Amino acid sequence: MGGLSTAGRVMPARLAAAGPWVFGVCVTLHLLTVVLWPTANWLLIDMQVYRAGGDHVLHGAQLYDQPVLGPLMFTYPPFAAVLFAPLAVLPVPVVQVLVLALDLVLLYAIARLCLRRLTTARGSELARLSLFAAGLAIWIDPIRITIYLGQINIVLLALVVFDLCGKRGRWTGVGVGIAGAIKLTPLIFVPFLLITRQFRAAAVATGTFAATVVLGFLFAPASSGRFWFGGTFMHLNRVAVPTEPGNQSINGVLLRAFGDGQLKTVLWIGLTVVIGVAGMALAAAAYRRGEWLPAIALVGMLGCAISPFSWNHHWVWPALLLVWLFAKGTSRGMRAALIGFLVCLGLPNAFPMPFQPTPAIVSGWMYAPVTGWFSVHVLHNLWMLVYLAAGIGFARWLRTTKPIEKLDVIRPRSESQSVRRPPKTDSAAAG
Repeated sequence: MGGLSTAGRVMPARLAAAGPWVFGVCVTLHLLTVVLWPTANWLLIDMQVYRAGGDHVLHGAQLYDQPVLGPLMFTYPPFAAVLFAPLAVLPVPVVQVLVLALDLVLLYAIARLCLRRLTTARGSELARLSLFAAGLAIWIDPIRITIYLGQINIVLLALVVFDLCGKRGRWTGVGVGIAGAIKLTPLIFVPFLLITRQFRAAAVATGTFAATVVLGFLFAPASSGRFWFGGTFMHLNRVAVPTEPGNQSINGVLLRAFGDGQLKTVLWIGLTVVIGVAGMALAAAAYRRGEWLPAIALVGMLGCAISPFSWNHHWVWPALLLVWLFAKGTSRGMRAALIGFLVCLGLPNAFPMPFQPTPAIVSGWMYAPVTGWFSVHVLHNLWMLVYLAAGIGFARWLRTTKPIEKLDVIRPRSESQSVRRPPKTDSAAAG
């Protein structure tokens, strides 16, 4: 695979050669689960809820009075339903294919943008590295669940990354505003922009979000009034039972530990303030050091942590940390990336036979036994522990590591010689 420089600034080029194979294998494995368990892994039930919400907007129906699809409620802001309206005019199988294709393309595009900024790889070399990272990301648990459910999380990740990591301009902040209008959690990036003195981007994000609220009132006035003025956005039971292990947030951890009482409320407020301030300060310090990708990942994870309810599939942000570690090219970074991938690796909790209807979409940790110390305190709080470990690890890294430049890519000896060998000149020959 080639070597690594002592400065830690290079990445083996042969790693990139495996990119198309890694991506192909990971996509094939996903499609194989679809073939074996179509009633579970090809249902894309959340996408169908989005589609139903869009259909309600098209027909002027109320979004929040009753379920929109079977027993399932629509939990997003009215603007999201307006955005989903075009899905309602397309057949479900067409939307399923489009959503899967969009998720795969966005994963590749996110990896490519980040690796282009972090490394010197270009052209086909950059494409292969991006395929490598995107292929691994498919099987990170939150992304795997997002793909199986037809969730919107990869789209939100892309909106924020393209907005804050792409070419900066007068419209920087629009992506954050739209992401926050679809699912409120990404609004955590507005205070991050303010703290890092990106005032114009914060203003654009806020203005964009306000414009989407207005659009929601224009196209779904009754639903918008109910959502924003009726307190619908605060009703956690519309999402699910807040105490279940699927709620991977500070609130979820405390509810499972202490129940819903005054002690839990006091602890929640206190921990949210402490972790919120510390987490935002760490992300701002990373940004000021030039480590913009970990900063975005840490802010996204912080948003999941302090949200009253965060499903496990909301935690797509650690994928950015894995791309960053992957791009570091150091032996320490590679080890950390491998450990992180194994921790975040998502596997179904059951592998039913093709004729069995048992869902294969859920995480093994989520349905771990409700007894036993490891199950109750570790598996059921996995993503909060991942966030705390990532925060502590990155804080230590900031203290002990100096900033480095873009990573060079190690190329085979013959190629490097052919590039570096200067052409013979007449004067050199005469000498």
